[in-house]
Amino acid sequence: MKQEERKPLLDEKKHLKYGVDVENREENHGRKTNEVKEEPSEGGAAWLVVAASFLCICVLDGTMYSFGVFLEPLMEELDQSRGTISIAGSLQVALSAFVAPLAGHFVRKTGARKVCLVGAVTASFGLLLASFGSNLVAIFGGLSVLTGIGFGLMYIPAVVVVAETFNKRRSLAVGLALCGAGAGQIGMAPLVSWVVGLALCG
Repeated sequence: MKQEERKPLLDEKKHLKYGVDVENREENHGRKTNEVKEEPSEGGAAWLVVAASFLCICVLDGTMYSFGVFLEPLMEELDQSRGTISIAGSLQVALSAFVAPLAGHFVRKTGARKVCLVGAVTASFGLLLASFGSNLVAIFGGLSVLTGIGFGLMYIPAVVVVAETFNKRRSLAVGLALCGAGAGQIGMAPLVSWVVGLALCG
């Protein structure tokens, strides 16, 4: 039997033994070798994303963990005990953590930018409401609930967007962005204390 006559018989046996998947696998393998994977650009625009994430985490972590500066003024202004006022700060941190799974879900559905923007607006409105508040309802509603939820919606997208932007230097980029937490905790407390001092003196 000639070579040309044997080839159709071998192909037919291959189909009978292994099924059509063999050909599909061979075709897919050929396509994969020809395809070139597109990697995200890690130029100047990508590092701007890191800078924006750094500032976002710096502000929200610095604000949350500088609550102790407000403790004494709030106790005097509202005539409440230290424990009662401390609950407001603790609730803010707790809510920002509890919102994380919800923030992750929305990031997957709508993207990091929209979720972070909604969180920033929510947190800003909560801080504004608390600044004009004169009772515990305004403090708990604005500073604890709204600001805590807003910070939770900001934190996850700020980390995720950096991880999506980088590939080769992803670990370095995420690490630099998360340094904002330490910078905020160190830098925000003295700044907030200075502003509160100015407000009390005025």
